[in-house]
Amino acid sequence: MGGRFAGKVALVTGAARGMGRSHALGFAREGADVVINDVCREIPSAPIPMGRRDELENLADEIRQMGVRALPIIADVSKGSEVKDMVEKAVNTFGRIDILVNNAGIASVAKVVDMSEEMWDMVINVNLKGAFLCSKYVAPFMIKNRYGRIINISSTEGLVGTPGMAHYVASKHGLIGLTKVLAQELAPYWITVNAVCPGDVGTAAFHMYSKAYPGFAEEISRLQGAYSLFPGYEDFEKPLLEPQDITNVVLWLASDEARYITGTAIVVDGGFTSK
Repeated sequence: MGGRFAGKVALVTGAARGMGRSHALGFAREGADVVINDVCREIPSAPIPMGRRDELENLADEIRQMGVRALPIIADVSKGSEVKDMVEKAVNTFGRIDILVNNAGIASVAKVVDMSEEMWDMVINVNLKGAFLCSKYVAPFMIKNRYGRIINISSTEGLVGTPGMAHYVASKHGLIGLTKVLAQELAPYWITVNAVCPGDVGTAAFHMYSKAYPGFAEEISRLQGAYSLFPGYEDFEKPLLEPQDITNVVLWLASDEARYITGTAIVVDGGFTSK
């Protein structure tokens, strides 16, 4: 099968649904073999259900129907031993990992004075520690091959701040910082590291969060006003962005067209953060 990523292997975390699923399918359409990961089990205090095993298996089947290989791996990216085993299994199966998309993420809502230590740790561990661990264990194989693309899915919350989301905001700011450091450390090996900062994307998780925290959407809308420079984006319940809008940027950053772009964060938010 041809395509921009023919002969390449991509690992996408948090791939069972939403943006992760879109990224995995995007790489498959472009000829890559894809390692798809999700936790596929309940996380205590998580506000919404995590990706399910059947969703991950169905995605693997869909990828295989495109004529490329898929390897579903259930692992918690916040656990070093599970990440290490995942990476070793991927390399043993495919012989290499060329592209890593640190997409796995979680959020919840609480003001700092009401936020439990458990809630803080859960979000930081998945969103930031998870990207650190995946990069730590994948990078040596990229270094050996003197080639690699690491793409961290941050957020516009990595550039601004939203009341009630201190842990999420901190994790996404930290992810941009991690991106900049990794870019410098890995550039000698022709490995690029970049972040993508999506605005609100119309995933199932987005709508679940809106339902899980009644009144939150309206409060954010009141504080921030319209979320885009484009018309019709004033309704928090109907985000302008779709997962494919983010996937398009991820694929470009992973391509040879972006081989000299590293250490940056690309914002895809309809102009919200330009205000």
